[in-house]
Amino acid sequence: MKKILLFVASIFFFTVQSFSQVLPDHWTGDTGIDTYQESTTIHGGSNSCKVDVKTGNQSSCDMRNDEISVNAGDSYTYSFWGYTSAHVKIRTVLQWTGASITYGSYIAANS
Repeated sequence: MKKILLFVASIFFFTVQSFSQVLPDHWTGDTGIDTYQESTTIHGGSNSCKVDVKTGNQSSCDMRNDEISVNAGDSYTYSFWGYTSAHVKIRTVLQWTGASITYGSYIAANS
């Protein structure tokens, strides 16, 4: 009986581990969201990042990328693709040291 219980417990453990949170490189998560690497490709690449919002207040969670290097005087274009559920909307916010914060337009819920 112990062997069967141990076997079932090990299957459960490995199943849970295979669905664990995986953040893309150089991104940090937050409380109120769960992130998952998916093999569903939305706009190129090998994987996409699924973000499940677990809070009722959208402004209380975010994802951050702290590894975008820029050079003074150069022009940059920053873009991302997002698909939202019926109750979540998202937007990009650019913030850098010594400058103001730029807020992008919201991607509406369910779009």
